[in-house]
Amino acid sequence: MLLFLNVVVAGYAVRKRCFLRDGLEFNHVLTFTIGFLVYWILPIAFGLFGILRGNAAIDLWYSIFDRVSNGKLTEYLVITLLIYLAFLGGDSIGRAIAQVKGSAYRPLFFYKRLLDMPLLVGCILAAAYTFALRGQLFRGYNLISLAEAADLNRGSFTAVSVFLLGLAFIYTLKRQEDSENTLTFWKLICNRYFAIYLICSILVLSLGGRLYLVSSIVMLLVYTTRYFRPLPVKRAAMLSIIGFIIFGTLGIIRQTNDLSANKFLVNVMAEPMYTSFSLVYYLGHNDFELINFPVFLLSQFLNLVPTAIFPQKADMMLDPEQFGYTIFSPLGALNSFFSFMINFGVVGTMLAIGTFGVLMSYLRKRDANMLYRVFYITFCGWMGFTFFRDPFFISVVKTMFEFSFAVPLFLVLAAQMLSITLRAFTRRPAQAPEPMAS
Repeated sequence: MLLFLNVVVAGYAVRKRCFLRDGLEFNHVLTFTIGFLVYWILPIAFGLFGILRGNAAIDLWYSIFDRVSNGKLTEYLVITLLIYLAFLGGDSIGRAIAQVKGSAYRPLFFYKRLLDMPLLVGCILAAAYTFALRGQLFRGYNLISLAEAADLNRGSFTAVSVFLLGLAFIYTLKRQEDSENTLTFWKLICNRYFAIYLICSILVLSLGGRLYLVSSIVMLLVYTTRYFRPLPVKRAAMLSIIGFIIFGTLGIIRQTNDLSANKFLVNVMAEPMYTSFSLVYYLGHNDFELINFPVFLLSQFLNLVPTAIFPQKADMMLDPEQFGYTIFSPLGALNSFFSFMINFGVVGTMLAIGTFGVLMSYLRKRDANMLYRVFYITFCGWMGFTFFRDPFFISVVKTMFEFSFAVPLFLVLAAQMLSITLRAFTRRPAQAPEPMAS
C-alpha cells in the first residue's frame, strides 16, 4: 500500500504540474519525479515482486535485499513519501514567492562572441584528454582494466564535456535573447557550441558515461518545452519509448557488442537495482537518524579544485566509513538516499529537499534573465539521474554547483565586464587634431 501511495502521489504531482493545456512540459517536478521513482522506489518494488530473481547478474543484490525486514521497508516508504511531499511543498512556496516578485524579463548585455575564448580553452582541453585516453575510447567496460578505470583523466575529460555543455546553453540562450525570440528552437541549437559538445559527449559516451548524454537530452527537452511550447502527449510518449530503447542499447554496447532482448531487459532493470546496492545495504544494517550535520558534503567541496592542481583532494575529504557507516557500492554508483541520510538525516533531508523545491520553482517562475534560464535548464537535467545515483561530490558539488551555477555565473559576469569595457573604448570620442605650427 505504501509503495502504491508513493507512486500515486508522484504521478498526481506530475499530472498537475507538468501536463499543461498544450501538452507536457519537462520541468523540475518531472525530472525530480523520474529520479525519485527510478532510484528510490523501483528497486524496492523489484525486490518485493521478485523481478529478475534467479538471474545470476542480480543474485548478489537479492542476497542483500532479503536481509531488510518488512518493518524497515515500511519505515523507508513512509520517509520517501514525506520527502517527496516536502519537495512539493517547497515547490508551492517557490511559486508563491516568484508570483509576488513578478517575472519581468531583463536582457543581459554582453557580446556573445566573447564566449569563443572559453570555447577555445574547452576544445584544447578536450583534444588533450582525447589524446591521453585514446587507447580507452570506444571499448566496452569488459575490456577496460582496473588501472584504466581509475585513470584520473577520465573524470577530467567528463568535466570538460560538462563545461562545454553549460557554455553551449549560455551561448544559445544569449543568441535567443539577441534575436528577440525570432529564431526557432532547432535554429538556435544548431550552432558550433552544441556541435563541439556533441563530439565531446560521444567520446565520453564511449568511455561509459551514457547518463551525461541522456542528461543533456533532458536539458534540451526542458529548454524547448519550457521556453517554446509544450510537447504533445503522443509525441512525448513516443520519445519516452525511443529514449528507453536507446538507454538500454547504449548500456549493452558499452559492455559488449552482443545485443539480445534478454540482455536489453536485464540492463534496463539492473540500472536502478545496481545503483541501489548502497540503499538496500543501508536499510539492512542501519537505523534512521532524524537529523545530521552535512560534514561529509561540506568536505566534498574540495572537489571544486581541479584534479590536475590537487590530485590528492579525494584523500582530504571526510570518509563516512571512518564515522561508522559502510558504503557498499560494488559498481561505483551511490544511491542518493544513503547520501542524504548520512549528511542530513530524515528531518534534515525533508528540509533540504523542500528548500531545493523552493529554489527550482522560483527559478522556473521568476525567469528574470537568460542566466536564470541556464541555471534552471541545467539543474533540471541533472536532477533526473546524477542527482539520484552519483556521490554528492560529483552530483551536487561538480555538476550542479560548479558547472551549472558557479561557472556560468563567472562566464557571464566576465563577459559583461569585458563587453562594457570594449563598448566604452569604442565609443570614446576622437581627440581634436593639434593645430599645425606656423
